[in-house]
Amino acid sequence: MDVYEDAESDMTIALLELPGVQISDISLTIKDGDLLVQGERSREQTSGPQSSYRVQQLRYGRFRGSITLPPNTEVSSVMSTPFLFPDY
Repeated sequence: MDVYEDAESDMTIALLELPGVQISDISLTIKDGDLLVQGERSREQTSGPQSSYRVQQLRYGRFRGSITLPPNTEVSSVMSTPFLFPDY
């Protein structure tokens, strides 16, 4: 997660890249001045009964993270906008 201040729009922006995670599997909440991100990345099934991994480095399962919002953040103005990369 990257967080930066956009001086032009006077906004704090959090950028998350969550490859392989469906939007429906992500939860964003604000609690006690923190932005909480939670979700789950499901493992895709390999094809066929003979398939097995030689190397497996991708992480699967539940995840969560948080950042403290600036003290003057108006909670009612917080919004999220998904940006989906096209399938290749």
